[in-house]
Amino acid sequence: MTEFILHAGPHKTGTSYLQEAFAATRPLLAERGVLYPTTWGMRAHHILHDMLQTIPNRLLEDQFDEMRASGQPVVLISVEGLTTLPAATVAYLRTLIGAGNSVRVVFYARSWADILPSHWKQAVKAGETQTLVEYLYARGINPRGSFFVNFGTGLRHYATVFGASAISIVSYDAVLAAKLDLFEHFAATFLDWHDPPRLDLGGVNVSPGMLDTEILRALNSIERSRRGAPLGRGEAVAMADRYLMRAPQLVTPLLRQAMAANVGKALVNEGSNLLTSLHMQLFDEFGRALVQPHPQPPGVFFSPKRAEIPYIHRDYMLCPGVVDELWEIHRKLVVRPAPMVALSAA
Repeated sequence: MTEFILHAGPHKTGTSYLQEAFAATRPLLAERGVLYPTTWGMRAHHILHDMLQTIPNRLLEDQFDEMRASGQPVVLISVEGLTTLPAATVAYLRTLIGAGNSVRVVFYARSWADILPSHWKQAVKAGETQTLVEYLYARGINPRGSFFVNFGTGLRHYATVFGASAISIVSYDAVLAAKLDLFEHFAATFLDWHDPPRLDLGGVNVSPGMLDTEILRALNSIERSRRGAPLGRGEAVAMADRYLMRAPQLVTPLLRQAMAANVGKALVNEGSNLLTSLHMQLFDEFGRALVQPHPQPPGVFFSPKRAEIPYIHRDYMLCPGVVDELWEIHRKLVVRPAPMVALSAA
């Protein structure tokens, strides 16, 4: 029998750090009987998530057959977004894993007041054009209808297919409050590995700051307007990377001053009636899946917060010269195909 451990994220809960750690310790994991496959990526398994968009998938079936035949008693899979899969895909995942094999789904719950702004920044790097206020409003007006806020929506599919006992929920906030390393906690809790090596991975997938995020959002809007369509994720990420490498040289004092004069605050109140009732419902349904350390007070996945999130109000664009500065940054970053040159006959 093979045990499959599915580290399902979500984004902005230390997933990139854990994936870097899994990749760095892959030989040591193998010595302990844990296969961290390279089939779908050397670090994260994003290719698996992409392949699951098409089912049935003969190639995936062959790949899972190979993993079960590897001789390793545990297969560790790590990719964000597994809890956004529809019910039919989760049922197919059961088929891929095989009925005789056990499954543990590891999900990290993080305070909405922290994860939503972080996720917005990540989304901006991937092409998002909504402001922070627009982004929060779209999820706060109906939190039960938001896949990202109401994480029970996706977990229910796994509970139905694999059983409620297959789900383990980690309080991201409680792990940090206890000053525990995420990888060491994961290794001890889910891999029975209580003495993993200390890793010096530095900052992994660190979110950009307030100013840089707003400039990226504006650049996404400019490029979307220029081409008449949203950027693809890969194009947006590439443009964001180019900007972040060159930001100190690109951002002028005029732009910095205009932004500094237009800082606002967006409120996320986890004590509101809508979020409190959702939190209580989720805990009633999935609280038994919570692993140590438990957050305080009892009966929650994270201690409710009332947070004022700073952001740059769009009024900075009314300052003279600012829009021209943004277009100039855009001009320096966007890679356009070289013009075709007609060759004259010799």
